[in-house]
Amino acid sequence: MPRVPPKKKTFIDLCAGCGGLSLGLMEAGWRGLFAVEKNDLAFKTLSHNLISGNNFKFDWPGWLPKKPISIESLLSSHKGNLFSLRGQVSLLAGGPPCQGFSTVGKRVAHDPRNQVFRHYMKLVTILEPDAVLMENVRGILYRFKTDD
Repeated sequence: MPRVPPKKKTFIDLCAGCGGLSLGLMEAGWRGLFAVEKNDLAFKTLSHNLISGNNFKFDWPGWLPKKPISIESLLSSHKGNLFSLRGQVSLLAGGPPCQGFSTVGKRVAHDPRNQVFRHYMKLVTILEPDAVLMENVRGILYRFKTDD
């Protein structure tokens, strides 16, 4: 029986920053579909190195502009396109903001950054990736103290 070559592992990087995790995955042989980063300066670095770079490049979809975007905006503007990727993503990876959860910081319950992980999880539901890698701080597991 002929041997079927293994499917190349694919990933999407959320809250990608300047692309360090993406670079590591690409160096390990993974195929990056695209990355989501809303910070303009971080996205410029990501773009320079992994979108228009020479060594490693994302297989960026034509429906997604190559510009900074939040996960929330991705979901509201491209939901149909995201559903079309269902079953094609091996890994959904990234690290949503942790400042609002960190026990070292002020732990502000209503910090809008605390909601990013919820959008991340909506994307998990849409894409149904084989695996999810979400990096954050331990404080994400702790309840916030209520104002009395």
